[in-house]
Amino acid sequence: MANALKIILLLFTLLDFGSIDAQSEKRFCKAVDKENFHRVARFVKQQLKQHRYATEYANPEVVTFQAILTTYTPNIDSIAAWLRNFHCVADVSWDKCMAKAAIYPGHSTIGVKFKTRNGEIEKCFLLQEGTTGRVNIFGWHPKLSKSKTKLVYKRMYDCSGFIEMQKKNCAGL
Repeated sequence: MANALKIILLLFTLLDFGSIDAQSEKRFCKAVDKENFHRVARFVKQQLKQHRYATEYANPEVVTFQAILTTYTPNIDSIAAWLRNFHCVADVSWDKCMAKAAIYPGHSTIGVKFKTRNGEIEKCFLLQEGTTGRVNIFGWHPKLSKSKTKLVYKRMYDCSGFIEMQKKNCAGL
């Protein structure tokens, strides 16, 4: 009898966790519909916390210098896939195929077309790839910690035409 009760409680717990995802989708799309993009940015920041740290793997071709490669591609792909799952999102793309300067920390941009009451709105989320460990204190930049390989949310901005431009960039590859 006690085992059956434990199984029933476990099933209710699992079903309850499934409803949490449905509620978050409802809240996300409600914020999009009302064009409350600050709230949408908070949802993206929460997702970014789950996919924050870079993927590192050994490079077998190089023995001496830079034997460990760091990539953020799986992280950004996961965030883009998460955004695609919402019914209030028309399209998602990120600047995977765009040529960028090889500086540290790098930046990536995720573009999203949202379906709102007033039509489609395109927004971009700028993500910083890595940190330097330096802090800005009134123009003075002391190094207070070591560099970290993690994604950092920087800002959200309007970017009409971004997704079409990225599709053209990736079409030739």
